[in-house]
Amino acid sequence: MLTILLNSQHLINLSLLIPIFGILLPVLIIFVVFFYESKNKKNKIRESRIISTNSLKIFLEKNNISLESMIHASATGYYGNNMNTNLDESTPKGSGFLSDTTEEWEYYQNHFSSLSNRVINLRIGAVLSIKGGFLKNIYRPYMFGLGIGIDSNNYVSHISIEDLVRAICFIMKNDKLSGVINA
Repeated sequence: MLTILLNSQHLINLSLLIPIFGILLPVLIIFVVFFYESKNKKNKIRESRIISTNSLKIFLEKNNISLESMIHASATGYYGNNMNTNLDESTPKGSGFLSDTTEEWEYYQNHFSSLSNRVINLRIGAVLSIKGGFLKNIYRPYMFGLGIGIDSNNYVSHISIEDLVRAICFIMKNDKLSGVINA
């Protein structure tokens, strides 16, 4: 686990914070989570989000740091498996591990409202980039002939890294936006 030591003196003039917590869900972990129901892997995924979020909140409170904006990375996994459905921020929570984990994660993210004028839960799908992210994780199995066939029944919520950066910049500039935003 990567640990970053923060010094509160460096954060005095901080007005915006965008924490991106949680272990990534590479193909191997997704396979284990969905097919083998590994409780240990599920706990690590859940805890990597909840514990990091709570630790950051405690740090900000302890050092009397308040923010103009808090943009939290969240997940489109909140919606569960909704094939052939147009989803928006008002779509109800799906079912399953990822939906439950995302709901709990956002519950803790929303506790930052006492520290920030606005709290955003930015629901992000698979981030596409040839340099890393989701594509890098699935590319290798295909190189070795181990990838699965993809047809019109396979859905993956996704966004390019460039569009994600544009979305974050748009949110930063538009201070009337708050709450859940799909990216």
